[in-house]
Amino acid sequence: MRGVILAAGNGSRLGSLTANQPKALLEVGGRPLVDYTLDAMAEAGIDQVVVVTGYLGATLEDDLTTRRRDFDLRF
Repeated sequence: MRGVILAAGNGSRLGSLTANQPKALLEVGGRPLVDYTLDAMAEAGIDQVVVVTGYLGATLEDDLTTRRRDFDLRF
């Protein structure tokens, strides 16, 4: 099953928190925000995820491809 994550915004309302990282990688409860979405997708049986990136997309791609090997990730 396939899923899509829209992670292209620059998070301007978050100010300096997103100056050097995309908002999807901001930590909430000790984990990157995007992990909560990916975990919910895994529970729903989704195994292929397309991540639509924009702002600092390479940072998000590098992080997810090294940490999340439980999905077929495409960017």
